[in-house]
Amino acid sequence: MTIERGGQVLATMKKALFTFLREHYTVQVRDGQVLEARGDITNHEYEIDSDGEVVASISKRWFTLRDT
Repeated sequence: MTIERGGQVLATMKKALFTFLREHYTVQVRDGQVLEARGDITNHEYEIDSDGEVVASISKRWFTLRDT
């Protein structure tokens, strides 16, 4: 899958073929940076890391007043 803005490709996402219970995506950004997204993407519970360091944690709980 590609992420585009204004007709230009900003990033390319690839899903790992063999994962067990958790999803794993690799995101290649246009400037060459590689990000890894791991977790339960469909339930909005995952982390994104760059060079082994967590750069974002995404969580959506069903019974809260707002998203985190």
